Amino acid sequence: MTAPDINPRLYLSRLDDDYDASRDVVCSLSCFTGFEDRFDDWQSLEFRDPFPTIEAVEEASEAIRKFNAHWINSHAGALNNRHGTDYSRGFWYMMVTPWLSELLQYAWSMYRLLDAVVADHHDRPLSVRVWQGEHDWNFSCGTDFYSRGMYHQLFDWWLRSRILGVIAPNSWRLIGASPTAAEIEDNLRFAATASYNVSGPRQLVRRIRESLAFTLINGARISAIPLALFANLLPKKDAPPIEPTAWLEDDFDPRTVFPQAFLDVLETTIEETTPLYLRDGFTPLIARAKQTRFVKGRVRFGTFDYGNTQERAQAALGLEAGEKLVQVQHGGVYAMLRAYMSPGENEYFGHAFLTWGWTDNQNYPGRRYIPAPSPLLSSYANTHRFRDRSLVIVTTAFWTGLQRIYSGPRSSRVIAWRDQKVSFVKALKPDIIKETIYRPFKVIRPNIGELDNEYFIKRVCPNLRILKGDLHGPMFRCRLLVLDHPGTTLNIAMAANVPTICLWDDDTWALSSNAKPIFDAMRDCNMFFASPEAAADFINTNWDTIEKWWSSPAVRDARAKFCHEFARTRRLWWLDWLSVLRKI
Repeated sequence: MTAPDINPRLYLSRLDDDYDASRDVVCSLSCFTGFEDRFDDWQSLEFRDPFPTIEAVEEASEAIRKFNAHWINSHAGALNNRHGTDYSRGFWYMMVTPWLSELLQYAWSMYRLLDAVVADHHDRPLSVRVWQGEHDWNFSCGTDFYSRGMYHQLFDWWLRSRILGVIAPNSWRLIGASPTAAEIEDNLRFAATASYNVSGPRQLVRRIRESLAFTLINGARISAIPLALFANLLPKKDAPPIEPTAWLEDDFDPRTVFPQAFLDVLETTIEETTPLYLRDGFTPLIARAKQTRFVKGRVRFGTFDYGNTQERAQAALGLEAGEKLVQVQHGGVYAMLRAYMSPGENEYFGHAFLTWGWTDNQNYPGRRYIPAPSPLLSSYANTHRFRDRSLVIVTTAFWTGLQRIYSGPRSSRVIAWRDQKVSFVKALKPDIIKETIYRPFKVIRPNIGELDNEYFIKRVCPNLRILKGDLHGPMFRCRLLVLDHPGTTLNIAMAANVPTICLWDDDTWALSSNAKPIFDAMRDCNMFFASPEAAADFINTNWDTIEKWWSSPAVRDARAKFCHEFARTRRLWWLDWLSVLRKI
């Protein structure tokens, strides 16, 4: 009979009803998702960050970039041998990076976090429930890897168990356990397949896109077709080869950057998570993609979804055939943060990247960034009208996961950042609170690492109105919009001329060299605050004259600078695009 476990426990993943805050250890804030109302004191706990400073975030981002390029350089030959092909490194970069770069960010973040937990508690006799045995994940495509892997608690537990197995001190007791049938079933419930068999209008749209060599462009679902026809009629110029890993020094050795224990567990993790499309599913994937017509010198453009393996296979084969790859910005945040490697690794490496205004990126210098008016933002240009007295607060997700390395909210800051919303609302005058509408970030799927935004605000501000459904209508007629993040909503608001105040501090969102002077100008005219109390004080004082403030010369100039860099619009935006495509 097994003796009862009397040691305090270390929780690697989600909590259970036996959690005892007085003795147990929780490795990360994400363990509390889904249990926020079950335990009272968790908000006062201190959580470690894998990278505690913005400089550490930048250093980690650069290290992962190098490892990603190194792995592709050193494995392209083996991949070609396995599949009987002779594709370039550019081809394999296009196919491998959406999976590998995301896995690397997550694994390195998790290793650093658990290593810190070990350092803090190595002398305590902790018990840890770890995943026992093998598991064949069989991720079918990029989307499946994200859905069942990166953003599912079962994979979270599996990866943390793998890492802890190589760094746990001898004083800890690792208790082997297997996932339940219900847990596995829940994971499989989110399975995504690389389906090629669609019918009806979707099949027609896909065939048009494939034949004309373009993909989804945000805000231009129909108008992209004549653009693509134009691109197909352009003279076909030779395209220079794409070498996205050529910047890496030949003698780069991961052992000089990462500890050997991490490299050991990473090697097996890569083997066990390699998606089927890079294994047995590669041949049928390429056979299907080769049904596409490729034209040497033609421009293939659009937003090539990280998870859409079929689209990326077509783009990669297009590169091999001498086509020009032009990717297109599809949302906000781009070039605004000091560190944000996911778009840099997956989108910036083609023959050109069409931006919403910016022409340089501090993390990825030397690329061909071409500014062009955004079709999406152009559809909203100057649509705001002062039609009511509402103050609309729009928040992003209270994210606790460690999937990506970027200069956004870190675990140690999430609770304080969330509490800022309460401080802001409570500092407003009562009559303004009556006009306030709170828009929580919509939880797409429960328990993937988000704290419940709506539940939280209802509990602490029960009389605050919650906005559900359409956001743009209320936003385009409000008196004032307040944002806690530099996401796509900010770009839309600036394009639409919505009176806007940004509210966050440098420790929460560290801005890039592109963005900092823009936001400095916004701060100077009260469009940007770090303190919730200061923002509320400005609103309380100027509530009845918001329209006058928003139309002041300083505010108009700050907004114009923002739009020039991050939100260019034009009614006939496609004229600019015709000119751009002609020059590529």
